Amino acid sequence: MNDLKVAVSKVSKTLEAMELKRKHLSGAIKKIGNTGFRIGDKTKENIVNAVVKGPVTGRFAGVDGGLLVKGFHGIDLIVTRAVATIFDYEKSKIKKSDYVKTTPKVFEFESGSPSELALVAGLRRMELELLVAIQALEKKPDYLLLDGSIFPHPSTKAAKLTHRRAYLRVIKLYEGLVTKCKDQGCILIGIVEDSRSRYFSNMLHDVIVPNLPPKTRELFPNIQNFRDTALLYDALSYCEKTFTFKLRKVPEINYGKEIYAFYLKTAKYDRPIRVEFVAEDPQSTGQAIAQAVLGLSTFSRYGIPSVIIEADARAKLTRYYMDYIERLLGKVTPLMMRLRREGRPI
Repeated sequence: MNDLKVAVSKVSKTLEAMELKRKHLSGAIKKIGNTGFRIGDKTKENIVNAVVKGPVTGRFAGVDGGLLVKGFHGIDLIVTRAVATIFDYEKSKIKKSDYVKTTPKVFEFESGSPSELALVAGLRRMELELLVAIQALEKKPDYLLLDGSIFPHPSTKAAKLTHRRAYLRVIKLYEGLVTKCKDQGCILIGIVEDSRSRYFSNMLHDVIVPNLPPKTRELFPNIQNFRDTALLYDALSYCEKTFTFKLRKVPEINYGKEIYAFYLKTAKYDRPIRVEFVAEDPQSTGQAIAQAVLGLSTFSRYGIPSVIIEADARAKLTRYYMDYIERLLGKVTPLMMRLRREGRPI
């Protein structure tokens, strides 16, 4: 135990040093919050902007999926399902609710590694979520919120070579969803609740800080070393958002040049969320989205919009499902034997 205490003590000292740097940088961002930022002639905002929280009215759909993955002796199993929640709001009161949902889907797969299994499972989940999102558009929502990005995560590019058909199916579904949203006048939003991105911090380092006065530039040493949400935890107050920024290096999708994002503090005691959207006019669309997402987020310690929370609760898969499938199939073949590490005698 003494060795463990020594190891933890070393990490603690590292974290203390990081926390001092993080708080310093967050304070520096607050100091330049009124500095203007532009994307060509598309947007004109401050680095930090207030968002007016008002009553919510309209039809909102939220989509999320559940996923279970388990490796066995000779086969791997993937279980997933997806749900779309549709809430009709009138002056911030839910007047009507509806749902689009799937029954759990079970897929067998022979993976070569845990990372391959995780990749394929993620593609299966995305595919089902996107299919449900497209079905939800038949309910004519004004806003459609996805739990996650509105484009394939860069990590899925590994599937382009090893699982090309599944990868292309997902790409096609994303493109189909964006096209249908545009045709219907529905605003598509991606809610990234646990972003690990450094996109904002890199923009500060590469674009904004070099144009600040010399003394102000000195306040931002190594700002690119921190994740966006870590920096913005203190830099943003409740009901504040960052400027809208344009995403680059988006995977091969035909709407990649129209993807924008911002960070928004939707709860007083929670971290900011990253909000993504597709728009030709990012200024007005971004403002409308920020107000809508803020109005849908009502918990002080959990800043996720209500339609996403409800979809998550209904899509969640517990261990019961995998245990049940294992009992059904376990007597059929030794392929379903558990891995040795799960059955060690001590």
